[in-house]
Amino acid sequence: MLSFVFSFQLFRSKALELGEKLLPAFNTPTGIPRGVINLGSGTSWSWGWASAGSSILAEFGTLHLEFVHLTELSNNPVFKEKVMSIRKLLNKIEKPHGLYPNFLSPVSGNWVQHHVSIGGLGDSFYEYLIKSYLMSDKTDEEAKKMYYSALEAIEANLVQKSPGGLTYMAEWRGGILDHKMGHLACFSGGMIGIGADDGAPEKRQHYLDLAAEITHTCHESYTRTSKWTCQGASNCLMSIYALFKKIIQFSISNNEKRSTHTGGC
Repeated sequence: MLSFVFSFQLFRSKALELGEKLLPAFNTPTGIPRGVINLGSGTSWSWGWASAGSSILAEFGTLHLEFVHLTELSNNPVFKEKVMSIRKLLNKIEKPHGLYPNFLSPVSGNWVQHHVSIGGLGDSFYEYLIKSYLMSDKTDEEAKKMYYSALEAIEANLVQKSPGGLTYMAEWRGGILDHKMGHLACFSGGMIGIGADDGAPEKRQHYLDLAAEITHTCHESYTRTSKWTCQGASNCLMSIYALFKKIIQFSISNNEKRSTHTGGC
């Protein structure tokens, strides 16, 4: 029992120490944290590859659970205040077609480019919305509203079905669909599934069906990749992604050819 108490106190202390060292990253005109910080000096900056010094949705949008818990552990409101400020800005800013682009300027608070992805750069932001609602014992109504509004926009703009019957989530670039689904987007089947019970009653079965369809598509990407050979984890993942993209694009290409063919048998 004493060892458990000691371990809890140790990890609690380390968590709070790390949280405090991360706070300087939020010292921007908008309160949106920059993506990289030197824990020694407190100097922060954006990733060199991030468009126009922007912050990444999947990074600043996935701090909520941890920072709220840090406030609960410490009784220091500053941690929760930081992430609630992020949420306030996201609610305020105009969202194209209800979608959340992946890049946001921590200086101006504006979207840097209209690239939307449920895969890399965007993925866990959506996951944290529904988890914030569930882990608040379903009291965080703001997170619930943001999640289902985002899911409605995703369905309206990104969810597609290939001619072969595979449901997938395309990417969105300034109003133009890019018919590929990144491997990281496969988490969305589980996300939609765990949120199904708290959706509108008439949509609950629909969400379960959509979750199953997305998961089936991702399963197919693995099943069809098993016929390939690859060496090393990174090479295998690249092969999976490449084949997954080819499955979607091949199906679309074949459909376009069939739709333009007017000759008889």
